[in-house]
Amino acid sequence: MAADDPDDSYYTVGSAIGGEPTATAKENGGSMFGSLGLPELLIIFAIVLVVFGASRLPHLGKGLGEGIANFRDGLRGRDEKKTIEGEKKTNA
Repeated sequence: MAADDPDDSYYTVGSAIGGEPTATAKENGGSMFGSLGLPELLIIFAIVLVVFGASRLPHLGKGLGEGIANFRDGLRGRDEKKTIEGEKKTNA
């Protein structure tokens, strides 16, 4: 690729870690790292297991689930507020 080639500005996957470039970010769906597959998720889970320990994982899962539930409830509450305000304006 020439230096003036616009495709030359994309990072290559593999070259960032010293390996042979395998695909450009443009070829990889626009993301430098690609998508997370099962092997990557298992590695992340193993690291979390080592860092936090097996006894704390249920508490972390519970806290994450409660956080997601609160976030969803907050979004629903905001939507309900908008519909109530919209009904008040139409009735007034």
